[in-house]
Amino acid sequence: MKNIKVIVLDFDGVVISESEVFKKESWEHLFPHDSESGRALQVAEARFGRGRGGDRFDILRYVYKTIGTEDADIESRVAEGAEVFDDFVQRRIIETGITAQNRHVIEGLKNKGYRIYLNSATPLEAMRRTVENLRITDLFDGVLGRPHSKVQNLLLIARREQVQPDEILFVGDSPSDLKAAREFGCEFVAVQNQGDLVWEKEGATSVSELAAVLPVLGLTLGHENTREWDLP
Repeated sequence: MKNIKVIVLDFDGVVISESEVFKKESWEHLFPHDSESGRALQVAEARFGRGRGGDRFDILRYVYKTIGTEDADIESRVAEGAEVFDDFVQRRIIETGITAQNRHVIEGLKNKGYRIYLNSATPLEAMRRTVENLRITDLFDGVLGRPHSKVQNLLLIARREQVQPDEILFVGDSPSDLKAAREFGCEFVAVQNQGDLVWEKEGATSVSELAAVLPVLGLTLGHENTREWDLP
């Protein structure tokens, strides 16, 4: 049995399972599928989306460049587009809120002694705003996002908590989350979100089932003999 001391949750598709759907709606709001910008968006998402090394700013920048926006105007257009995108997603997330079951499970894990973190590919300020708007700040011991990668954020969490990688569980909903967990060397649990991704080989659970899944995976709570770990 492995002692897990820290649980790290992705936000989109995990804490709020519908948020990936909201992002798709927001992109459609900005760039309709049947337009030149919509076609550019598909390429940009494939290149930068879902943890592929970019974020909404990279996606917006690619779209505006592709549709011929003047170089001098691109950054202002990117800033405006990011604000529209974020306002739309924030509104939909707040309208939906975190489910009572997800809140209950996270609270329960925290009360049992786990340290709980958010690790998102969303820009940090936007992520903090979402957490504050949902009034769930007290559920987490820390919120991390871009510009750091998820692997870098896992390293920061390990340093802060003075734990080793195999004492951390990362819960995510995308192959990039699994890749980050493997690169970092921590445990991973896949969550099936309400988007179009279907887990086949890894299996999937949900946040509401997380507490029940941990023992099945041979993961137990432990806080003794925490070791210092020299991180790069």
